[in-house]
Amino acid sequence: MDRQVALKIIAEKAYDVGYSAKLHFSTYDIVEKAPGWIGMISLIIGVLSLYIDVLAAKHVSALITVVGICSLYITYYSETKG
Repeated sequence: MDRQVALKIIAEKAYDVGYSAKLHFSTYDIVEKAPGWIGMISLIIGVLSLYIDVLAAKHVSALITVVGICSLYITYYSETKG
């Protein structure tokens, strides 16, 4: 194995490790911040549905419920990280 080939292999592995680390940290950020955003958006939609008749439809209510359940599921996952 010559020096140039060894340096190329080392550089590729370093890139792979760096990419994986960035992917891990971005997943951590999503899990950390998503429940708050989902909760805020579903709260805003819930309050607006009191005033806007279009939002008071069954479909929107079902969507808000599903979003709330997803938020709870993500919150349970974020408590187990550590």
